[in-house]
Amino acid sequence: MISQFLLLAALLISATDAVVAELIGVLGVGWYFNNEVMIKLLKQRNKKKEKLQDDKNRNDNEKSKLEEELEELAQKLGIKQQEIEKEESKIFKVENLLNDESTKFMVAMGMTGDGKSTVLNRLSGDDSNDGDEGPFEAGYGDQSVTQAIKHAAAHIGGQQSILVDTPGYKDTRGRDNTHFNNLSSYLYGSGGIDAIILVLSGSNPRFDGNLQDMLKYYESYFGPKLWDHLVVILTHIEGAVKKSFHEANGDKKLQDNLKLHFEKINPVLDIPVVTIGKDCEDQQVCEEEYAAFREELISKVYSISNDHAKLECTAIKSPIKKLRKEREVLTIQHK
Repeated sequence: MISQFLLLAALLISATDAVVAELIGVLGVGWYFNNEVMIKLLKQRNKKKEKLQDDKNRNDNEKSKLEEELEELAQKLGIKQQEIEKEESKIFKVENLLNDESTKFMVAMGMTGDGKSTVLNRLSGDDSNDGDEGPFEAGYGDQSVTQAIKHAAAHIGGQQSILVDTPGYKDTRGRDNTHFNNLSSYLYGSGGIDAIILVLSGSNPRFDGNLQDMLKYYESYFGPKLWDHLVVILTHIEGAVKKSFHEANGDKKLQDNLKLHFEKINPVLDIPVVTIGKDCEDQQVCEEEYAAFREELISKVYSISNDHAKLECTAIKSPIKKLRKEREVLTIQHK
C-alpha cells in the first residue's frame, strides 16, 4: 500500500493535467480531496507547473530579445559596410616620387586658408610678390583651394626634397574624412616622412580650441611620433606683428603651450618654430629673406633627421581604417 502511495505521489508531482484527471476518476473525487497528503502534492505540482511556465516565458523573452539584437547588429553591419564602400570609392591613387634616405620628405598640414600652398611655393624657390608662381596652387581667404594631394620635387639649400601639399583641416565642403583617407593611401607607400610642416597663421596665433582639436586629430592620426617630426611655420609674421612676436618670445610661448596641452610630447623637446612674412619692398631684399627662410627650415629638418628615422606611415589611423575596425567588432558580436 505504501509503495503504491509513493508511486501515486510521484505521478502527481510530475503528471500532466490529463493524467491527474484520470487518477481522480479512478480513485474517486472524494477520496482525492479528503487526503491531505494528496492536497500538498497537488500544490507542489501546481508550483512546479507555474515555474516551468515562467521559465518558458523567460526563455521565450530572452530568445526574442536576442533575435532583435542580432537583427539590429546585422543592420549596423550593413550600414557600416556601406560607409566603407562609399569612402573606398573616393580614394584615388597618387604615384609617389622617389623618396630615399638622401631625400627629405615633407608634408604640409594645417587649417584651410593659413597659407600652406604659399609656404610650399616659397620653399620651392618661388620669390614672386604673392608666392603664387610655384608648383602649388595658392589662394586667398578661408576657402579651400587645395582639393587633392599634390607633390613636387625641390632643392632646398642644395638638398633634394619632396614637398607635399594637403587639403586644409576643416575643409569648407566637409570632406575631411575623404582627404585623410587619401592622405593615408598616399603616405602608406611614400617611404616615410622626415618632417610634418604645420602651417599656422601668425596673424591669429591664439592657442584656441580649434587649434587644439586639429592637433588632437593629427596626434590620433599619426600617433605620438608626430611630435618628433613636427616643424611649425607661422605665416604673416611681419611689421608690427613680427616685432611684438619676438619681443614676447612668441616661439617659446607656443612651445610651452604645446607641452601643456599634449602630454605625449617629450618634455625636453622644443618643437622648431620658423616664421615667414613679407617685410620688404625691394625684390632683392625679398629674395634674400626667402632664401634665409628656406635655409632655416631645412636646417630644422636636418636636426630632426639626425635624431629620428623617417616616420613610417603604415600604422596611420585613417577614418576608413577606423570604420573597418568597427565593422570587425560588429562582425564578432553578430557571430
